[in-house]
Amino acid sequence: MFCDTAFPQPYGNPQYLIEYSFAESYYFVNKDSLTPAQPSIHFRHNARANVVWCDGHVSSERMTVEYNENYTAFQIGWFGPVDNSLFDPY
Repeated sequence: MFCDTAFPQPYGNPQYLIEYSFAESYYFVNKDSLTPAQPSIHFRHNARANVVWCDGHVSSERMTVEYNENYTAFQIGWFGPVDNSLFDPY
């Protein structure tokens, strides 16, 4: 439901993060296919992201999947299995 998020602007000088309102899943779901997405989950709390789930519980998650070195340098990535199961509404 809610998660620490940000989006890196790693190109140019200076490099910085922007505030971002969405926790991106691994894939965008299109009519006939899945398209890879870019992560936005920010592991800013001692290499952890705070997550508030739809059932009301809260967890602190560690990054388990890195996207690329620019995102990893800003502590942006994903946690959980490499699919959209944690992002599905059911």
